[in-house]
Amino acid sequence: MRETFHADGTSTIDEPIQYKNIDEFKLANPNCCEVSKYRDTPEGRIHPPFIDRITGFFTAFVTVKYKKRYQENHGIISKEAYEIYRVKNCGSLYQGYYQ
Repeated sequence: MRETFHADGTSTIDEPIQYKNIDEFKLANPNCCEVSKYRDTPEGRIHPPFIDRITGFFTAFVTVKYKKRYQENHGIISKEAYEIYRVKNCGSLYQGYYQ
């Protein structure tokens, strides 16, 4: 289980219906991913620290916007959701602490 933040401002702790494969995900969520050197927050714009960028530890943010599907009594519903990942220079996920 995980907490998901929805485009409508709500969040849920849930067990979603998984996509069968990456092709199904991409078909249901065209233009889902965005790579950016910064992230806008209510407190202002966040950039990876310079030392992390030049050493390759943390270079960009990847935002994935998608339809999260749930089973309810009257059928399957979906809500728009997003997740933000931090990536290193070679594309792997950054695992360190960063706000």
